[in-house]
Amino acid sequence: MNFKPEKYHLGDTWHLSDGENVHAFYMQNVEFDNTEIPESGSLGHAVSRDMIHWQELKPAILRGGDGSYDQMDLWTGCAFIHDGKWYLYYTARPKNSHLANSICLATSDDGINFTKHPDNPIIEPDPRFYCDKNSITPLAVHSNEEA
Repeated sequence: MNFKPEKYHLGDTWHLSDGENVHAFYMQNVEFDNTEIPESGSLGHAVSRDMIHWQELKPAILRGGDGSYDQMDLWTGCAFIHDGKWYLYYTARPKNSHLANSICLATSDDGINFTKHPDNPIIEPDPRFYCDKNSITPLAVHSNEEA
């Protein structure tokens, strides 16, 4: 992919073709866990007809506000289209439990304007196998310090 967001670092990307265009969704940030800038830690969105020339769009999803299930950086996901509706799955975490990633969903009718599912997070980690809001593991990629 020949693309880098203008103001942000580019993280994980995933792609989806709507038949005419290729959409790239990606993790974008200025600085990890910077909650001062709403777009930092959000899921970016760009579109291309040839995967060489890209147009950066508004973020697909922004982090939530203080105390929300998705207050911290939004992480990797996947997307698909079914019966004309766009489904964007992503991982998120609250500030009070920065190691507990849960799976969330946003949907769109036009592939540009996404709405977070009202029952987010839709899947919580099983603490028998993954970090959850009450457990910390020394194998975590990021800091084990409580936020």
